Amino acid sequence: MLATDKIRELSCLYLVDIDRLRPVNDIDSAAVGDRLLTAVARTLMKQGSGHLVAWWEAALLRS
Repeated sequence: MLATDKIRELSCLYLVDIDRLRPVNDIDSAAVGDRLLTAVARTLMKQGSGHLVAWWEAALLRS
């Protein structure tokens, strides 16, 4: 099996939406919201080795 075949076999994309994150930032502070995002990212990374966890702000795409 070629390395590229293994990558295709193991590839998967999850989109996770964290509901009510904005009120956490607005009420408790952006620092608390950042800690929440960090905790979620660490939890996702622990699910297996070699996973990429990234942040995407959907509001950046709105015009």
